[in-house]
Amino acid sequence: MVMAERRLAKPTPPGSRRPAVELRREAPEDLSWEAAIRMFVEGWAADHPGIRPTTLEHYREQLVNRIAAFAEERGIASVQDFDGNNLRAFVVWLDSFVVRSQRS
Repeated sequence: MVMAERRLAKPTPPGSRRPAVELRREAPEDLSWEAAIRMFVEGWAADHPGIRPTTLEHYREQLVNRIAAFAEERGIASVQDFDGNNLRAFVVWLDSFVVRSQRS
């Protein structure tokens, strides 16, 4: 029996810079939150083969709910208004949400 070898990416050494990632700005003007989240979840699922459809659907629903709450709290009306700064703020907000939920 031949086993496939799986290689993990080497961690980035401390003090080194990661290569810049170029963001594509090809999103249509009328992209909805639902469509953007669906595209994100589909991309994430492609990197996680074997994930169960029910788990993926649960993740999608949770993300829709969290993004909606965050966007409403921040006054973000559309996907086009959600920039890199908002994404970083969302990750911090989401982390604090999880921490609050774990305390309860």
